[in-house]
Amino acid sequence: MKTRTLFTIDFVGALTAGSIYLLIYQSLTQLLSLPSTIVDLQIIANFAYGSYGAVLFVARIQRTSFYRFLVYVNFSYALLIGVSGLVQLNYDRPMGAALLVGEGLFIAILARLEHRSLTSSASSPDKAER
Repeated sequence: MKTRTLFTIDFVGALTAGSIYLLIYQSLTQLLSLPSTIVDLQIIANFAYGSYGAVLFVARIQRTSFYRFLVYVNFSYALLIGVSGLVQLNYDRPMGAALLVGEGLFIAILARLEHRSLTSSASSPDKAER
């Protein structure tokens, strides 16, 4: 899969997740018992990350350092959100914890695929991966 395709899936996913979280905000805070601060941060993080990725996509930026930054942000966010999920277990919020840990795992897997794609790519994110 091309590196550019992976990052496109990533930024579209982030914008979609941010939009969904915004639409189901009450459900996340009430039914899943997630603190509104965590949901607020998820919405902001998803929109910020997705917007940065969209700018790279639209501008057709070729420098891999900009994409590596996204990978490092993904790994960091995956760790943060995963730990937040585990903390929710201490407050007897299993559904909220499952959502956060699941999202963290998904983001970590995607970041790993992106990292592997960038390191195997000779020059730019537009190169096809084999």
